[in-house]
Amino acid sequence: DSIILNCQADGTPTPEILWYKDANPVEPSSTVGIFNDGTELRISTIRHEDIGDYTCIARNGEGQVSHTARVIIAGGAVIMVPPTNQTKLEGEKAQFTCEAKAMPGNVTVRWFREGISVQEVAALETRVTIRKDGSLIINPVSADDSGLYLCEVSNGIGDPQ
Repeated sequence: DSIILNCQADGTPTPEILWYKDANPVEPSSTVGIFNDGTELRISTIRHEDIGDYTCIARNGEGQVSHTARVIIAGGAVIMVPPTNQTKLEGEKAQFTCEAKAMPGNVTVRWFREGISVQEVAALETRVTIRKDGSLIINPVSADDSGLYLCEVSNGIGDPQ
């Protein structure tokens, strides 16, 4: 996507407007430009390196004022640490990771066994826990628990992964 940050300032004498990103002056490039006497900072085709705090400073001989805006990239949740296959003895504890990151970070993690939500598998009901970090714990495991487990992450943007 592309974005425009606006910075309007009034003063006598007319203030000069300067842009900073994370405390360094903004260097115009093929995707970042400053327009309309400095009042607009435009970023086209936003990339991860464009994430940061942008500060506009309006200054004249009488003083200066500033305002900072944070630029983030919103996107769907991505699994960072996927679950791995496990072999356990009956009675042991099985723990599967499913670490995800997202912006916004309101990630929900759902677990399925053979396509059915683990919360709806009656045989697992009292032995399954989904932790805040997204991991699935089955304690204790039973021989009947073997099968394919799938974690699904979502933050409401795009399709779940």
